[in-house]
Amino acid sequence: MDFTIKESNQQLAGVLRQHRIEKKMSVEDVSGKTGIPALHIISIEEGAFEQFDSFYLKMYLKKYGAFLGIGMDALYAQFYGDTVGETAPKETPEPIKKAVSKPNSLAAVNKRAPRKEEVGKVIGIACLAIVAAFGVYFLWDMVSQGMSGEPQQEIQNPNTDINLGDGQEEEGAGLGEEDGKEESGAAEAPDEVQPVTTITEEESPANQQVFSIVTTEEAAVLTLTFSGTTWLGTNNGIVIPFESQELTGAGFTRNDGDVETVSIVESTSLYLNIPNLHLIELAVNGEAVPLGTTPRHQQITLNITIE
Repeated sequence: MDFTIKESNQQLAGVLRQHRIEKKMSVEDVSGKTGIPALHIISIEEGAFEQFDSFYLKMYLKKYGAFLGIGMDALYAQFYGDTVGETAPKETPEPIKKAVSKPNSLAAVNKRAPRKEEVGKVIGIACLAIVAAFGVYFLWDMVSQGMSGEPQQEIQNPNTDINLGDGQEEEGAGLGEEDGKEESGAAEAPDEVQPVTTITEEESPANQQVFSIVTTEEAAVLTLTFSGTTWLGTNNGIVIPFESQELTGAGFTRNDGDVETVSIVESTSLYLNIPNLHLIELAVNGEAVPLGTTPRHQQITLNITIE
């Protein structure tokens, strides 16, 4: 099929386009029904057959014609004088006969032919010679080692019935040294230092208690446990951020069973005004602060140091 004739291409394209218009179908409709891309349908209806490979062009034309109900063989015959299946016969060129010179005699052929049997014999003899040479070499090496080598010492392990050779003894000694190093290293490792909180009461005037608190913890956690209803305050201008409520100079009242905590992360001094010491227990990082037992009003000063 010769699709290089542009005039024939345009005539075939016009027939396809006219049938599509008569069926009142758009290019998109045809593309959706046939699976042929819309751009290819437009190119076919414009007669631009040179954009396609011959194989795909024939496939698209056959599918498009079948969808429109057109016999493509008739259109090919009308516009190209051909059908899809017809191809021009090709002339088969006669093979060129190469002149081959014939040997003058059977003796000449036998002369040029390789002597396979003789070659095989030579290769076999060479292989046997190589194997024999290797065997002699290894045998001589074994005999030489047996004559010149000293007998290996055997050491009897008192704990077992197994004889240990020199190599095994050295290996065991090496393992023993390594075990000793590991044990020594483990013994030399310092014990982990546990955090400590110390509380010391300093000399103080009447109605006051001053405590020096030193801790290696990351924070000093103050815990106040109330065993009755009492008021708690601090000096004016000081704010202590307890978890439930900030403590200021105005103070607050707590009841039996209440607990207040606060974490101090920097060294500082705290002041607590406690009217009823016997109703409050104070602890820092779980260590009890020895408050006085008198029920009268006291001012407690905590000088906290975070190391």
